Amino acid sequence: LKLQFLYFIVSMSRWVDFMTNSVGLKFLSIGAKRAVLWAMGSTVTAASVAYDIKTHKGHSKIVIPAPASEGFKDAFMEDLLSTPPVLTENQSVEWLNHSIEPMWPFLDEGIRQVVLEKLEPAIQNAVPLIGKQLRFAKLTLGCTAPQLGPVTSRLTEDGVELFVAVDYAGDLELEFELGVATVSIADLTIRGEVMLAFKPLVNGINPIGGMEISCLDQPEVTLKLSAKGMFLDSVPNFYKLLKYAVDDAVASILVMPNNIAFRIPTVTGPVTDIASLKYRSPLGVLRVSVDSAQHLPGSTWSTNPYARVQVGAHHYYTDTVNKNVNPTWHGKRHTQDFMIFHSKQSVRVDVFSGKGFGADELIGSCQTPVSTLVGLKDKELMTLPVKTAIEHYGHHGGAKLKLQAEWLPLSDYYPDAAESVKEIADDPREKWRDGNSGGTGNQQLTTLRVDKVFTSHGPGPHKVVMNVGGRSTATCPGTSPPLIFNICPSTLCEITRRMSAANAATDLVCSVLEIDETDYLQYKKTTDVRSKTPFPLRDAEVECTEDEAWAKAVISKMKRNASDKRPQFDEILYLPSKLEDTFDISLQSLTTVDGKPTYATVASKEFPLSQSGPFHLDGCTVFATPTVSYLGKATEA
Repeated sequence: LKLQFLYFIVSMSRWVDFMTNSVGLKFLSIGAKRAVLWAMGSTVTAASVAYDIKTHKGHSKIVIPAPASEGFKDAFMEDLLSTPPVLTENQSVEWLNHSIEPMWPFLDEGIRQVVLEKLEPAIQNAVPLIGKQLRFAKLTLGCTAPQLGPVTSRLTEDGVELFVAVDYAGDLELEFELGVATVSIADLTIRGEVMLAFKPLVNGINPIGGMEISCLDQPEVTLKLSAKGMFLDSVPNFYKLLKYAVDDAVASILVMPNNIAFRIPTVTGPVTDIASLKYRSPLGVLRVSVDSAQHLPGSTWSTNPYARVQVGAHHYYTDTVNKNVNPTWHGKRHTQDFMIFHSKQSVRVDVFSGKGFGADELIGSCQTPVSTLVGLKDKELMTLPVKTAIEHYGHHGGAKLKLQAEWLPLSDYYPDAAESVKEIADDPREKWRDGNSGGTGNQQLTTLRVDKVFTSHGPGPHKVVMNVGGRSTATCPGTSPPLIFNICPSTLCEITRRMSAANAATDLVCSVLEIDETDYLQYKKTTDVRSKTPFPLRDAEVECTEDEAWAKAVISKMKRNASDKRPQFDEILYLPSKLEDTFDISLQSLTTVDGKPTYATVASKEFPLSQSGPFHLDGCTVFATPTVSYLGKATEA
């Protein structure tokens, strides 16, 4: 409120200055607008403060306790036990559905781009043999918009989260070409829940610093396939592969940890860090093992079960157990670590029966919240009922699946090195290493925040790759840094004209404005020719148009050059790893190999995890910050 009052005083003082001269009356409307903005900002701020006081009086559990002295903090358990207050529950939003209907046709181009960039590559990679030949041909969006609601909202430590149920059963139709044949996807249905997170809440005229859109769990997707000029049965598991390609395309955009995140200007408040908004910090790691299944429907001689375990956008498959309705999978091969980013995420297990060259059959599914698995004791098994999906076997309610899970919270604590006089076997790190590797061997989580890169390695786009213990993950292609490119063409022309008129050195002008010498000399040559032309023969409008065209071309070139030489990333990479793993950073650039675009490594170097950025590679500098968190049981060590 003090800041709002200060802003009002400054605005009023400027208003008075304007009013003291004859031109001041023309700016009367500007002063009025500022006063209205101040009044609105003060009202919003006062309302938010009053609401905050009222909320905290009724919900004392919002207060997060300070971390323990040893540096250990289980963020998942804190969120689970603090029971964030539910602000609204199961609220209808018919007004929103009516508002979306006229907007739906305008999403045609956006969905078309998603199909080209996400779905088409996913199908090409998923379907063997003929997948590479599939090409997107046609999209019919249809007239039926998705239905939203009910809505539940809750207050969190740094914002407000809305959970919106989404039900789409529209008339969208996709068509892909395969030579002379076509494959159509129709009757697409999507059911799930979308989370809208408004965070962080800041003190400003607009108290919301950003917005995150994501699905905590994979939405339910069903579709129908039709083909012309080919038989779908000619490709084994074609339906399953295509459906999972659609699932993967949706997951790569919206399913956690993937999301759509963007800043919202707060006007008078701080600017939100986009990397922290888009990339959530993991709460911990859930180590899941599929132990066994019992009483699966079907006959022993024809049932070859395997399981698919999924948390968020990530999944893994167990081995297939041939001819068995009571399969057992326990062992290290069937253990997987999943990073958990939200306390409301779930674990889903689908059990299939492999059919060799035929289409695999879904036997049944089960799903349970992560919170139910967190509390399991060491080697304790959880039995889940399997909802069978094989209709021709009739009702079968006895199918069960047994899971084993271990919750590994993240900790900054690491045992001190043993004294040199002691044996290695007495080193507490060795005991901790044996107790936390589980079936995966992972004992820590390596995080790398990548901000930007300065490089001399040719044209881009570029990617930064983190490799830890033989596993790697990469950033998206870098973008242009948000520096001088916000300048408008007319301003660039004016600055260039004044520096040229002052006879500033060419290299100085090019360095300050970050433009090529040839572009500046071209502008200077044009202005020299104009200066020698008699004024009555010059056309100011034509000169202005020419200058603006020159400036637009220069700014576009500046963006490309900056993206090549100083790409901006603002991304955070995560990889589970072992204590003894090595850590290296690579820079990849887009090149052409055998006529196909691909990313090739142009610089790479190994670093200790204890080193802080920036990292100097051959011909480039990567501005990044690595951190290491240790998985569970650190307090025991």
